[in-house]
Amino acid sequence: MEYSSAYEGVFVTPTVGSVFHPSNFRYSRNHPIYTINHAKDKVMFVDEDLIPKLENVRDGLNTIKPYIVRVYDFSVDMLETSLVVLS
Repeated sequence: MEYSSAYEGVFVTPTVGSVFHPSNFRYSRNHPIYTINHAKDKVMFVDEDLIPKLENVRDGLNTIKPYIVRVYDFSVDMLETSLVVLS
């Protein structure tokens, strides 16, 4: 997995006047839903391998509009997903 694009997201987010808010999907289903909604997050960057976990909580996320998916291997087709994705 390549981490340089993740670091770029951490550093570029404040330059556009936003706040970088990492989420942990290893907790129970309700924990990320609560923290993301409470923080009023608007955009979510997600690694392609976390799409299945994100889809489990997607129906509870009220504030996220686009999901930006980081794809590391462009030779493989992206996972099927029902998310509204900007790639």
